[in-house]
Amino acid sequence: SIKEKVLFSLGKVGKSFILKSVKAAYDIIESDGCNLDEKTLTTVMEACVEGYEEVLESPSKLWEFMPEPTSPLHEAFSRLQQFWKLKFCINCGSSACLKGKTVLIHRQGKKVMLQKHGKKVFMEKLKVGARVQLGNK
Repeated sequence: SIKEKVLFSLGKVGKSFILKSVKAAYDIIESDGCNLDEKTLTTVMEACVEGYEEVLESPSKLWEFMPEPTSPLHEAFSRLQQFWKLKFCINCGSSACLKGKTVLIHRQGKKVMLQKHGKKVFMEKLKVGARVQLGNK
């Protein structure tokens, strides 16, 4: 359907247009006659959260990013934060948990808590192609 195609496209631009993508995605899901459920939002929300985590690394970017309480994007901000909170992994320091996954180039150098030979190794930098075996969350 057209709505699914739009959601797919929002997933591609979500990292750059974070709050507008979240708002648009929820507007589509909540529109009259839409038979899509919130599970279809996952791709969009994951892209938006990836962009949000980059914003969190800089206080000045975060200051610019945060909407005013009266802004039409304030609800999208709340939804983004809730999704981020639910998906956040303490070990990875991110909502994009790498448990059991192969490290991709864009995650290289990120620090995670790893488990080697049954012992936790804290904050080791990732290398491309490594398989991440995390300790308990």
